[in-house]
Amino acid sequence: MQKMKFPTFNGDIKDYQRFRTLFQHCAADLTEIECFYQLTQAMINARERNMIKGCINVQRAWQVLDEKYGDQDRVVDSLLRDLENLKPYEIKGKISLSAMTGFFQTLQVFEMQAETIGLSGELNSKIMLNQIKQKMPEGHRIAYYRDVRDEHSSDSLGGLVKWRHRQLLLQEKAKSPFPEKTSTCEMSQNRGSKSSNAAAWNPPKQIQSKEGKRSGVPKCPLHINSNTHFLKMCIKFRNLSLKEKYDVMKKNDICSRCDHDNCPAGKSPYDHKLSSVKTVANKDAGALQSILPTVMGYLRHGNNRQLVRILLDGGSQATLVREGIFSKTEKDIYQDHDLSLVGGTRIRRKLRLLDCFIEDIGGNLSHPVSVTEIDKPCGEAPVVQEEDLQQYHHLREVDIHAASSETVDMLLGVDNTHLMVWEEYILGEKPDEPVAARCPLGWFIQGGRSGGPTALLNYVNVSAIGPLEEFLGLETAALQPRRCKCSTEILNRGATETMEQSVSQRQDGSYKVRLPWKNSPDSLPDNYDYAVKRLHGLESQFRDRPEEWDVYCKQMRDLQHRGVSRRVSDAEIRQDREAGRKMWFLPHFAVKKDSATTPVRIVYDAKVRFQGHSLNEYLVKGEDLNADLFNVALRFRENEIGVKADIRKMFQAIKVRPEDARFHWYVFRENPYQPIQVYELTTVTFGDRPSPTAAIVTLRHVIDRHAPDDEQLKKVVTDQFYMDDLSESVTNVEEAVNLKAKLV
Repeated sequence: MQKMKFPTFNGDIKDYQRFRTLFQHCAADLTEIECFYQLTQAMINARERNMIKGCINVQRAWQVLDEKYGDQDRVVDSLLRDLENLKPYEIKGKISLSAMTGFFQTLQVFEMQAETIGLSGELNSKIMLNQIKQKMPEGHRIAYYRDVRDEHSSDSLGGLVKWRHRQLLLQEKAKSPFPEKTSTCEMSQNRGSKSSNAAAWNPPKQIQSKEGKRSGVPKCPLHINSNTHFLKMCIKFRNLSLKEKYDVMKKNDICSRCDHDNCPAGKSPYDHKLSSVKTVANKDAGALQSILPTVMGYLRHGNNRQLVRILLDGGSQATLVREGIFSKTEKDIYQDHDLSLVGGTRIRRKLRLLDCFIEDIGGNLSHPVSVTEIDKPCGEAPVVQEEDLQQYHHLREVDIHAASSETVDMLLGVDNTHLMVWEEYILGEKPDEPVAARCPLGWFIQGGRSGGPTALLNYVNVSAIGPLEEFLGLETAALQPRRCKCSTEILNRGATETMEQSVSQRQDGSYKVRLPWKNSPDSLPDNYDYAVKRLHGLESQFRDRPEEWDVYCKQMRDLQHRGVSRRVSDAEIRQDREAGRKMWFLPHFAVKKDSATTPVRIVYDAKVRFQGHSLNEYLVKGEDLNADLFNVALRFRENEIGVKADIRKMFQAIKVRPEDARFHWYVFRENPYQPIQVYELTTVTFGDRPSPTAAIVTLRHVIDRHAPDDEQLKKVVTDQFYMDDLSESVTNVEEAVNLKAKLV
């Protein structure tokens, strides 16, 4: 029988959980010595091998590896770094098939690893998805948005990866396996209305099979008898002039969006209304410069309906409307907002929130939108009149609704990207000519020759314009400075001092500490609905694992029994909301453990982002007060007798102030048919940035309070404790017993 091969580990923190699971499965029948030997051999690099060589047993070796590679926050940081380092696969205007393959392989690994640690729900946030899509070519983004709309599929990272995988297979099939022979042939003039993603030519319905395949239709209309390549790969097509290429594509009803492949919607960009549009531009064209995409539409709030000018800005984080469009009432809802200024400072404004409906001019679209009212969404934008379009041959028959003034009333942000998707567009013959595009809200003009800096997106004069220009100036120019290292150290030192001064003993004997805040937590938005959504996802995750769900519920009940959490009554929630008090809900998820009694562990997600806010971003970490692990290990081997100790549930033994606990609420129910209840964590929470420092500060405070004159004990606590684990060595048994008595 062939010898079993054990998995190997190369030091990649993202691969650690997979390695750990596979290794323990393969080593189930080995003795402890054999298992330890195989574990050391599984380490590819000498660094990991040396980390565990000095361990006394396999269990300690796993503890060392878990401390280094099992930290969930570090895994998340590594995944996010990989995501940030993704490079666009469009190089010098051409799609690199190998780069595109690597791009989506990275996304697949990212999705799989994040699902393993229970953060798959965070991948579908609009901000993160938008960052990924911005690295895709414009034609691919357009095709993806249309596929999402027409196929009613979900706009998520998984959906994006699956969609692009299909496109990748089709592009690989489109590559010619052998050189092409140039020949002349008659071009077909059939016109179809439904296309496949793999097609380069729209077939008529009568020759299309039920499965949507193009039976008997050539891939390249220039080579009817050849089925080896698509039009985009045709050498003869590449040698044609731009005008000849346009005529071929228009005559054969070929879509020009997806590198000359058919678009997912199967509609040609040249509809009957634009059949007479020409692409030969006037030699004197160029009057339109740096035109920003604006459309006219209606915004309806209640019974009030106003005509507004809308700027399509996929880079804005929110949808904003100009103050004064709708009159104010007593029932209006206001919320504090932080606006980032150039230079890194922030200002806080209380802005009105409105639930409206956005409608196009023709009355064919009505979509709900949530908007934030601000004094001036952005600067003025030039108005494109119909006579301005007459100097461009390709724009003469485009029907646009001209604005009455240069004022922009509404800024449509990234939360409404589905209303900005290009459904049709018309290009000029020259690259610097403006483009006409149609989105669900109507036709608009964009681009043109560069006319210098555009005032709309480059306002940095805070005093002259207003709050949003300050926000747009930072967002567009990316001028937010990185905090220097020295200022971070000062901030952490101040946070440590704050916690040291706030530690006090309660009447029941426990200790409480104050959490250090970088910014006021009153600026946090209400994320209750998001926490409920995460709870529903958690229930779906355990639907087929009732035994693990019972363990999860048992741990929740144990937290309440030990006073780590408490239920928040409906009356208390109602009073807090009426008084305008803020709160923050922590989503929670399960992490699997290799334990028969406790297969899952509850983790509260303090890093989760909601509307650009995260609890950990509001907290200061504090100084790293942990003893150096290498020195701890050396001193542990210094004397003959070793002493090991562990503080049971260290974090949960330390209370936090009620003012801080209200930002550690969570929702839970044991049965989907029960009402959702709100709970509050009353102790230091694992996952909060300052939690390790708060725990060590409290431990040292206890020693200073109860053994102020025992310098030896203080030295042991300071030098030999690594978080809640003590590793000390003494010369004889009597000294070990005395140390135990002092610690207990």
